[in-house]
Amino acid sequence: MKNDKFAEIAAGYRPALERGLHPIVPPLLPDRVLALESGNKHNFSPMKKIDSPEAMRIALADLRERYAPFLENHAPVIDTCVEVQELHSFTYRLDDEEPVSLRIPYYSGPVGKHTAEYTTTFYYTHSEGKAAYICFD
Repeated sequence: MKNDKFAEIAAGYRPALERGLHPIVPPLLPDRVLALESGNKHNFSPMKKIDSPEAMRIALADLRERYAPFLENHAPVIDTCVEVQELHSFTYRLDDEEPVSLRIPYYSGPVGKHTAEYTTTFYYTHSEGKAAYICFD
């Protein structure tokens, strides 16, 4: 394999230690013993089981009310200054045939080797200091 760049890269590879890289050794931490405290100040008690659809509706309504302040949208409205002009009416011409009017999206098209031409007309008003983009999706 002459002039194979990838083979050259593989042949020139050296292990990490040869390249000056060394493994990171984690620091030694002192042993800690956590004292077991008596009492019930941190014990776990499960919630009361919800056993009816009505109780579930009440619990959900309660949670919605409780978390409503955190779900409010306080973001200011941002003016994007984007004007979109969608184009749907086109003229379709296949090879040298007569043009046909159609509406985009158009999910048919030439099969095989052909030349298709889509044309339309639109009006653009220039705004000073603003950029204009034409996007084809």
